[in-house]
Amino acid sequence: MELQAELTQKDQQFLEQSLNGPMWKVILQIGTPLALYQLLSQAFTILDTMMAAHISEESVSAVAYLAQLNAILGEASVGVVMMVSNTSVAVVAVAVAAVVIRQFKRSYVLA
Repeated sequence: MELQAELTQKDQQFLEQSLNGPMWKVILQIGTPLALYQLLSQAFTILDTMMAAHISEESVSAVAYLAQLNAILGEASVGVVMMVSNTSVAVVAVAVAAVVIRQFKRSYVLA
């Protein structure tokens, strides 16, 4: 049983560039959208704080508190996604290992 993924042309180009191209180019290609997202997120937090400053001190405190809560929940959700993806990779790895062990036993141990 051979597992193969069907990649689009764009995915194949990215895979080839990731494996054989310059690493700085890969890091920029992956990191730029992440940095832009972080920049926009921080900019909106600053704008929220500035707008709340025109209302009252309590609203500034509330905005700062909610910004921290938002950051904590965002990081927790990333952690959950990584845990789920790692778990699914582990499940696939166990299934593949079971098939390989079964084929090995059939080929070498029982022969």
